Amino acid sequence: MLSLMVLALNTSKEKNREVRYYIYALIIYMPTMGMMALTFDSLLVYTDITRFSFLAGGMIEILLFSMILVSRYHTAKFDRILLQEELLKQKQLNEEQLEEKITQRTLELKKAEEKYRLLFELSEDPMWIFHNDAIVLWNKAAVKLFNYHDEKDFENLHPLDLSPEFQENGEPSLKELKRQINIAFQQGYNRFEWILQKSNKDIFFTEVNLTKTPYEESF
Repeated sequence: MLSLMVLALNTSKEKNREVRYYIYALIIYMPTMGMMALTFDSLLVYTDITRFSFLAGGMIEILLFSMILVSRYHTAKFDRILLQEELLKQKQLNEEQLEEKITQRTLELKKAEEKYRLLFELSEDPMWIFHNDAIVLWNKAAVKLFNYHDEKDFENLHPLDLSPEFQENGEPSLKELKRQINIAFQQGYNRFEWILQKSNKDIFFTEVNLTKTPYEESF
């Protein structure tokens, strides 16, 4: 019993509430049970106190154990709240890091897009992109090569509008262009000789580099 009391005092200093309640329950319950056992052995006088003391000790023990359960419940609840807060902080941190990476990647893509746009627009080599049978993007060198005065004149032109009716091999430009486009689609790239025609109907020979590329309207 003395050991339990010393342990209870040390536990009180450490502020371990649940263990303290448990030790207090033992300190109260064990003597009452001892009194009942001594009464049965006729070592104590049989009285109402010796008879019912263990019931009072048991009630107090139940009360203290109930307090332990309540304490455990509040501790678990508090721990769960702390865990939820920690998870929310981690989630927020992950979202901020992801957002930062997305922003950085977006800036890099915009810089790359601007770089290639400038290379396309300022190139001395005539270049254009046609999509769905229409020229949708071109550079100044192409406008100059075909002797157009306004860049808008290039809008919605078909490559056949920049070609004579027949090519050097006698094939119609329409048929020959389809064949060359099919090669480019199959191989991803095609280089061939071609006769082109300026806006003033002058024709000239050139080498065409036809490349299959993904196209986005926002380009």
